[in-house]
This record gives sequence, C-alpha cells and structure tokens, in this order.
Amino acid sequence: MPRQVSRRNFNLGLAASLGLAGSFESLSAEAQSRAETLVGADPFSLGVASGDVTADSVVLWTRLAPSPLSEAGGMPSEKVPIEYVVSKSQDLSDPILKGVYQTSPVFGHSVHIELDGLTSGQEYWYQFRLGRYQSPTGRTRTLPASTSDTPIQIAQVSCQNFAQGYFSAYDHILADDPDIVLHLGDYIYEQSYGGVVRSQIHDGERLVSLDDFRRLYAQYKQDESLKSAHQHLPFICIPDNHDVQIDGDETGSTAYTNAWQAWYENMPVRNPFDVSGHPKIYRTLPLGGLATLYLLDTRQYRDTQTICSDSSRLDMGFNQYVLPCEDLEAESRSLLGAEQEGWLDEALQTDPRPWRVLASTIPMSPYRMDSDEGDRVYFGSWDGYPAARQRLISSILTKPKKTIVLSGDVHSSWLNRVMEGDKIAAVEVTGPSVTSGWPPPLADPMLASQHLNPHARLIDMTSHGYVRHNISKNAWRASYQFLDNVTVPGATISQTVDVVLDINV
Repeated sequence: MPRQVSRRNFNLGLAASLGLAGSFESLSAEAQSRAETLVGADPFSLGVASGDVTADSVVLWTRLAPSPLSEAGGMPSEKVPIEYVVSKSQDLSDPILKGVYQTSPVFGHSVHIELDGLTSGQEYWYQFRLGRYQSPTGRTRTLPASTSDTPIQIAQVSCQNFAQGYFSAYDHILADDPDIVLHLGDYIYEQSYGGVVRSQIHDGERLVSLDDFRRLYAQYKQDESLKSAHQHLPFICIPDNHDVQIDGDETGSTAYTNAWQAWYENMPVRNPFDVSGHPKIYRTLPLGGLATLYLLDTRQYRDTQTICSDSSRLDMGFNQYVLPCEDLEAESRSLLGAEQEGWLDEALQTDPRPWRVLASTIPMSPYRMDSDEGDRVYFGSWDGYPAARQRLISSILTKPKKTIVLSGDVHSSWLNRVMEGDKIAAVEVTGPSVTSGWPPPLADPMLASQHLNPHARLIDMTSHGYVRHNISKNAWRASYQFLDNVTVPGATISQTVDVVLDINV
C-alpha cells in the first residue's frame, strides 16, 4: 500500500514506497467514472518518466494536466485517484504490480511512485490509467548489481532553453539507449535570453507563483524529443540556477520556495525535502560495481558569488568575469557548505569502486581570462571559490583514484585536466548545451585566452548536443556529439569528438 509522508512548510512528500510484494489494488467502476468526470479530458499530456534508478529501485512519474498551459493544468482543486501497472513485458501482460495513487492539487497532481525490490539490470514497463484514459507506456531499466563489472553508458546533458531551439539531442540519446540520462541542470529557463526559435511563456517576466513555474515546465515537456526520452530512459537530475535559484532570488523567498516545489513536482526524483521543508539533493548513486556517481548541490550552500564587483565589466562576461580580490581568495569561502564538504570528503575516502564521478552543475577547472587589467575569473564557477576547490582536490589526492568530473552551465564544451602541480587529480568533461547559447561577451574572453590554459585540451563555444560516456573497469571513453542546427526540428549529428579519459593513479 502507498505510504503517506507529511512534510512541514512545503507540505510535500506524497510518494508511494512500494515493494514488489505490493497489492493488486484497483478502482471501482464508480470511482473511475467520477475521476473521468473530474478531469474532463486526457490528463496525460505531459507524458511519463522514470528516474533516480538504482540496482533495485526506481521512481515512476507523471503529472496530470488535461490543459497543460492553463491554471492548475486544467485540474480540479481536489484529489484525483489514478491506477498504475508495472510489468516486465512491453504489452503489460502478466503485471508484477498494480496499484492506486491519490494525486493532490497541493503537489500539482504530480505522481512519484518509488518502486523497491526490483531485479538488477532488468527492463520494466509501466502505465498510468484514469478510467478510459491511458498514459503512454513507459520503459525503464534498473542498473547492474553493485558487484557487477557490466559496462555502463551515460548520456550527459544540460542547459535547454525552449526559446533557443529544439531538443533534438534527445532523439540521438534515445537511439544510443544509455543506462541513464544525467541532467546537470537548467532544465527550464525563466526567460528566452534572446531566443527567437520558439515562443516561450513568461518571457522576460519574473517567475514567482507556483502556477507560473508549473506552466513553464508544462511547456517544456511539450517538446516531443524530450517527452520521448523521458518515456523510454531513466533520468538522474540535479538542478542549477535557472531551475531553482535564479540569480538574485534569496533562499526562503517565495520564488525560491515555489521553484523548488515545482522542480520536485516535475522531475522523476525521490522526495528531497526534510522535515523542516528544506530540499537536500546531494547524494551518491552506485553505477554497478564500476563507479560511484556523486551528485553535488552547487547552488544552495555557496557563499555569495557577488564579489570583487568593483572590477566587473559588462563587456567581460556581463559583469561575471572579475579580477580576483582578497575576499574571493578567503580560506573560509565555500561552494558546497561545510556539511556537504564533510560528506563528500568522507565518501571519497571510503569509495570502494574503481571510478569516482563528480556531477557538478558548474565547471570545476580553473580558467584564466586575459584582460588589459589582468587575468579574470568566472565567479559563478568553482573559480569563484578557489579555497573550496583546493580542499576538494586535496581530498581527491588523499586517496588517489580515477576521478572524473562531469559539468555543464557554460553552454560550451571543454575537456580539462584538474591539476595539482604536475599531478592530475581529475579529468573534467564539460558538456555542450542542448540549445542554450553562450553569447560573445561570455565566449570571446575565453576563446582569446586559450593560450593561458594548457590544461584545457578541447574548447568549443558554439556547438550544441550532448556527451556519450562508456565506462568499463579499465577504460572511460567520452564522445562529444555535436548537432548541426538546433533551430529546426530533427537536427543531425554533424561532428563527434571521441576521447579516452586516462588517469594514472
């Protein structure tokens, strides 16, 4: 039976935690008829998704919205029950689980079903039903067992501005059929930032209300490529600033609170809120017996990034590229916060797997940018927190192991070595955006300073796409997949860059 969990402040936590010994519960004909009347039309316009997958569990998701861009998605202000079915066969014959889930207007009629007790490396199919309405049939797959050396494939994505292009990268990811899609944030953008490809709602308006955030997610989920990828592949998601903490929004503000709730409602993730209503998203994910994925929160706990502002210039990164100052260099300055730093340090020292993988929404590698006043840094990345980065590098090298950093945020592609003297602490793969551009005031200072950054082995400021990773016990192969034109549907792969990430420890 579903387990109800209450949360203060956010009032979240309506998640079903179900073992496979769960019941075969169903709605009566009368209950189905009433639910149909309440929704009035097909409520599964946003599709289905799965995520936070492990070797023996997964989260199944949908959100009911018969009129997705209308207030409340066209749903009534009362609870609406739906049925779900899970099977090992695509036609859903011989189901292993059936149940009923009560959706609530408090949570935007979202559904988060946490399935436990699954078989490792197993494909599962699922569907949601509300009377005569049926969702698309979703497909997911559990990860290999923690003792398995089975190779793992990851698709790395980030930064998808709806107004700036079509999400065709997901068509190619779907064809690759990776074990997981790792989304490093900026799933939504609160405005177009000059995009003219597709019209975006709320463009230029400050998003504050919960319904505004819900409607924006609903628009993004109308992209057929994204919808299909969610339907067939499990996603692992962490948010970045445009998702949950738009630059300038204060922690605890109405916009901040609503952004976090909307992110949870629209992502296939486990409930992140503690009993006080605070979202805690940093966590680890074992990728079979080969690697441990460390999902970092680089936004909530950081010390102020508005620093060294007397040296900022509009033509140098829209005031985000600054000359280092005393405050920036402070030893106490933290990006992750003391608690998360301690958690990460301890976890890195005890990790039993061959590969350690840090998922950071922002680039970790240092990058010097030349100007007529001296070298500048991007304060929104780890460059704005040099002492914190040095502590992490020291932690990595305390117990040397093959360490990979996967990052996004800068709408461009990089392959960097994270160095400590002549030692390689980690190799960083910064992936391209799905659609979001990196305009000249941001791109030009970086391009002009490549000669100052010999550790940067690949720099591409204009291409969009994703990165495909293939992990085996002794080798990590990354392949940058660049699309030809995201301003039209159906973009093709125009270029690939294949690299072997070699770290000697």
